[in-house]
Amino acid sequence: MTAPLVPSGRKPFYMRWWFIITAAAVILFGAIGAMGGDEREAVDPAAGATSTAAATDNATTEAVAASSAPTPAATTPAEDASTAEAAPEPTESPEEAAEEPSEEPEPVVPAEYLAALDSAQGYIDLMSFSKSGLYDQLTSDYAEQFPKKAAKYAIKHVDVDWNAEALESAQSYVDSMAFSKASLHDQLTSDYGEQFTAKQADYALKHVDVDWNAEALESAKSYREHMSMSDSAIRDQLTSDYGEQFTAKQADYALKHLND
Repeated sequence: MTAPLVPSGRKPFYMRWWFIITAAAVILFGAIGAMGGDEREAVDPAAGATSTAAATDNATTEAVAASSAPTPAATTPAEDASTAEAAPEPTESPEEAAEEPSEEPEPVVPAEYLAALDSAQGYIDLMSFSKSGLYDQLTSDYAEQFPKKAAKYAIKHVDVDWNAEALESAQSYVDSMAFSKASLHDQLTSDYGEQFTAKQADYALKHVDVDWNAEALESAKSYREHMSMSDSAIRDQLTSDYGEQFTAKQADYALKHLND
């Protein structure tokens, strides 16, 4: 075989520099691509195998867990009812029980106690009484003769204002006869009189409707008319601690107007 003829003075194309460079580049890139493909082929199978094994293990674990989990037993309506009946009812705590006071039955009042109370209220509504005076009236053998306990029950429950009773008694005395302030106080508090307390008597004297000068004059006229006494003797009787206990000024006023 004879070599092709080429014009003299010119090189064939495969001897040219640009052909040689192009061919070398093609060969180089081809070698690099072949090496990359080999590496991917070497790595990918291992990764695939690993991921496949992991997925297999997860699936196996889930299957074992599902098979070992207890399956809830189905209950019948009868079992549900028995369970509801067996449930304990809530009980009250000691604190809650203590908060709810127990209702105590009202004590029965003896009939005699109620009779004493009725009698006491009748006396109070009719006339003036002190607490001690009313008690004596209820228990006296010459009056109501109630037992002491019945009388005490009546005194405790009677509807009364003892100050008002003292004032009523004081007003009754000055309206019916002549009294000085001191003698009226004695009459209200005496054990042989009305038996009010000192405070109740003071309240009565403070609020009673009275003119003490007029009371002294009334007392002086009574002495003159019934006992024929001198002015000096009348004055002594009006001011004496054993007599009427008026003040000196009240006695002087009485003597000054004695002959009016």
